[in-house]
Amino acid sequence: MSGLHEVDDAPWTELLSRYETTATRLESAYAELRSHAVRIEGELADKNRLLAASVEEMDRVLEALPLAVFRQRGAVISPINAAARIVLATHGRVPALHGGPESVVTEIGVDGKSRCFEGRTVPTDDGALVFLEDRTRQIAMESELRRLERLGGLAELALGIAHEIRNPLNGLAGFASLLHRTPESPRVSEWAGKIAEGSRRVESIVRDLLDFARPERAAETVALQIAEWFEVAARELPVDIDAETGLVRVVGSRGPLEQVLSNLTRNSKEAGATRCRVCKLVHGAESVGAESVTIRISDDGPGIDPTVAGRIFDPFVGTKERGSGLGLAFAARAIERMGGALRLASEQGAADLPGAAFELTLRLAHDARTENGA
Repeated sequence: MSGLHEVDDAPWTELLSRYETTATRLESAYAELRSHAVRIEGELADKNRLLAASVEEMDRVLEALPLAVFRQRGAVISPINAAARIVLATHGRVPALHGGPESVVTEIGVDGKSRCFEGRTVPTDDGALVFLEDRTRQIAMESELRRLERLGGLAELALGIAHEIRNPLNGLAGFASLLHRTPESPRVSEWAGKIAEGSRRVESIVRDLLDFARPERAAETVALQIAEWFEVAARELPVDIDAETGLVRVVGSRGPLEQVLSNLTRNSKEAGATRCRVCKLVHGAESVGAESVTIRISDDGPGIDPTVAGRIFDPFVGTKERGSGLGLAFAARAIERMGGALRLASEQGAADLPGAAFELTLRLAHDARTENGA
């Protein structure tokens, strides 16, 4: 036995121990990795369910949209929601949009009906989404509304005309009856005068209506200083114009503008005012443009009744017992035809007299524009 060598087991024992330790660590790491994978898989499943729910909700929203939504990939356009399918069913095709991302197109469909579509194209990674709104019914309803508004305006105008003319006609009929029954009465001359007065009243109403309704007759367009424009109006009522305002040159139609200014001062006088004041408000009124001037015309009368202030420029709206109610309506329309504007001042200005106040915007004469731009 002396020839056999003893074997040292220490190295093998150490290797075995290392193996067992490494195996244990691997098993622990694998278990941790598996647990992490299970957790990730669960989170992924939850996110997939949320994504599917979101997609389903989006589909429901798209389906309920009143807008027609199409998906465009290359030359192929396919409907996404019910509104898009209705467009294809009724119109027969997808309307051809032109121009930029937003456009309006009117086409005749396969059923022979004309339709108006408003469209918008939104680019996507794989093509585009096309949103279409059929505005045919809306346009038809707007057109019908405008027609009804016109009819309503005509009805109001007819009532106003009937009301204004009926009173003098009743007077004419009454005095004519008196003349017929008692032709030898000593008051025949008086009654005849009343008939003539009523006739002139009817003629005045008809003339005012024609001036308001028909296109303006050709009138000389001139450039005058504001002080010159008010010379005729000042015959009705004294007009105070500050020096700077009076020198401003504006363009207007000689007859109509003088008539408008005279109407304003005459209205003030008949309302009880003793004078008017004119002052410059601002150059370049926002409502008209940079080549204009706005002046304020105020008086020391009782002012405008608040109950009619909002309708003061409507036909047959007025506060005078004798009057057609067309004066301010005519004035506003005449100034508008000259490229200006006439408005009732919304509040009293520091330089205004305490009564009624109007804002009148007129175009500056060429030399006045140059001076202001210098």
